[in-house]
Amino acid sequence: MNPLILALVAGTAMAVQNLLLSVMVSRGLAYPAVLFMNSAVGLLLLLAVCLVFQGPALLREMLDVWKPWYLVPGLLGTFAVFALVFGYTHVGAPAPTIALIAGQVLASILMDCIR
Repeated sequence: MNPLILALVAGTAMAVQNLLLSVMVSRGLAYPAVLFMNSAVGLLLLLAVCLVFQGPALLREMLDVWKPWYLVPGLLGTFAVFALVFGYTHVGAPAPTIALIAGQVLASILMDCIR
């Protein structure tokens, strides 16, 4: 699988995801409820996939290697989704998406420089 094509498809999926989430907000759901529903569906899907491929050993493996800082990526991802949904509902899709990509590029360059 080509990683660049995969990233392109993922970017398209994120645009559709954020559009749908912003429509949910515009229909009266609060941001925390929308983020919860988004995360809950993703978690259930991932749990099902992990259980199919790893079975009950999944839980044992997770407990064996778990560290408190493993929570940080989920918090950062939830913040990114919130920022895009908030942007979509206030200024439309292009500006928040461009700002998010600019932040990713700048942070990636900085991390490569200090690594």
